Amino acid sequence: FLVMTFVFPFAGTHGSFLHSGSALQPLWWAVAPLGLEKVVVWAARKRRWNLSQARLAFQGELLFVAALLTWVILAGALGSLTSKRVIWGDTEIRYQRIEAYLQERGVPSDAIVMVSNPPAYYAATGRRAIVVPDGDIQTVLDAARQYHASCLILEEDSLPHKIKPIFLSPGAYPSLHYLGELSGVAKIFLIPSP
Repeated sequence: FLVMTFVFPFAGTHGSFLHSGSALQPLWWAVAPLGLEKVVVWAARKRRWNLSQARLAFQGELLFVAALLTWVILAGALGSLTSKRVIWGDTEIRYQRIEAYLQERGVPSDAIVMVSNPPAYYAATGRRAIVVPDGDIQTVLDAARQYHASCLILEEDSLPHKIKPIFLSPGAYPSLHYLGELSGVAKIFLIPSP
C-alpha cells in the first residue's frame, strides 16, 4: 500500500492503487470495531451519553452497514434484480464459448491466445493465455512474437484504449487475420507467424 502510494502514486488503468489497498481490507475490517469502541467511549464522555446504550446503537449500525455492503456486492455479482440476468460466472461461460469457437475453426489446442484476463481464460478452458498489452497494433504484434501467441481475442468491455481501432475496424489490419466475431462476446483474430 505504501509502495503504491509513494513509489507509484498515479492511478493505473486497472486500479492498481485500489487493488493494493484491498489487501489491507481484512485488517481494516478487523480493527474497525476496536476503533469504533474508542470513538464511542470518547464521544460518550464528551456528550454525556449512556455508554451501554451508545455501544449497542453503534454496534447495531456497524452490523447494518456490513450487511448492506454484503447485499450490494452480492446483488452486483449475481446480476441485476430487475433484469433477472445472473452474471456470477459470466466470464467463465464467455471464455468457454470463445474456446469452443476456436476449436470449431481448427485453432490448435496448444496455441497461445492473447486475452484481457489470462488467468480466468486458463481456469475456464485450460488453454495457455497472455494478456492483451496496453499499446498499439505494433505492441500487440511484438508481444505475440515474443510469447508465441497466435490468437488475439478482443472483448468489447475490456479493451485497452489504443486497441479500440482494431476492434472497430477488424479488416483494416493486414498484419492480423480476422477470424470472426462471437456475437456480443468478442472479436477474434489469428496472428500470422513472421
